[in-house]
Amino acid sequence: GTLGVMVLLAIVGVVLPVTLAAHYGALDIPRSDDWSYLLTLFRWVDGGGLGFNHWAAPPLIASALIAGFYSKAATGSWTTAPWSLYARQYMPYDGPGIGGFHEPAVERGFPQHLRGLHDRFLESRERHTWARFPQVVLRRLKIIAQLAPSWGLIPFAIAGLLWTPLWSAWLFAAAFFLLQLTFHVGGAIYHLEIFPSLALAAAAGAQLLISAALRLRRPMSQVALAALAGAALFIAVQIGSAVEVVWRRASERAWVYARWGPAFEWFRERRALVFIRYPANWDCNLDLTYNEPDLARADVVRAIDRGARNVELMRYFPDRPAFVFDPISRRVEPLR
Repeated sequence: GTLGVMVLLAIVGVVLPVTLAAHYGALDIPRSDDWSYLLTLFRWVDGGGLGFNHWAAPPLIASALIAGFYSKAATGSWTTAPWSLYARQYMPYDGPGIGGFHEPAVERGFPQHLRGLHDRFLESRERHTWARFPQVVLRRLKIIAQLAPSWGLIPFAIAGLLWTPLWSAWLFAAAFFLLQLTFHVGGAIYHLEIFPSLALAAAAGAQLLISAALRLRRPMSQVALAALAGAALFIAVQIGSAVEVVWRRASERAWVYARWGPAFEWFRERRALVFIRYPANWDCNLDLTYNEPDLARADVVRAIDRGARNVELMRYFPDRPAFVFDPISRRVEPLR
């Protein structure tokens, strides 16, 4: 299940590259180099120890195979990803593009209780124009800066861009950012892949600034080092405060679907067919009508309440008890 997939991805994405790196000597830290802890991560960039093809090709090939098998299992096609199928069926406009567009016909209509989500995404895509593009760029840059656990790290990250041996990280971050600009939705979750480059830039910037401070003559060297120590303390306090807030409030944020957990556990015990009666003011960010891929073996089958038309679906599941479920009042009405 999910745990097996996570273990497999961890082996492919972490264990295999590290094993290869150790085999080719990329983890041997040259003690005479002040930059050794960063060069260890990117020795293949400057041609030392491990070549890019040896290090990156196996994980990339394995990832492509996993993606192919996953797509085949989910959509029946080796090359059609689940997101591509979803976009084609429900929101074909939900993809890259700037400026005007022609909204193609959808293969399936959006469920009424999720119609608000469809309308908001369509409005977002319509507003993603060249006239608003400068505002989008500035807003996205602010989002990336907010990925850092402290604003105090940003000057260090900017300074770190001057360290050329990490050019591949800067190139990836820039290319990823530019590609994301073509997509109309741009929250923090869509830019998380840039965070490793941001962290490396901050570390490289700290090393550059410390080295520069040490090369100054006294008392300027002492003043510069004291300023860097003060900045480090400020960053540490901010990070510690943020972690403390998350730790303290973690128990206060209950899983939004937990309120319906007992009801659906009751349905699972009966291997029920459940018709969910969504109210008109339903939150379009929530959806209870999701099912396992294999409906025949599923513990519970969920469907949208269609009133008198429910009997059409009930014929396909003659051995399952059928109920109508009101998610607001949590009232259950048996149908058979």
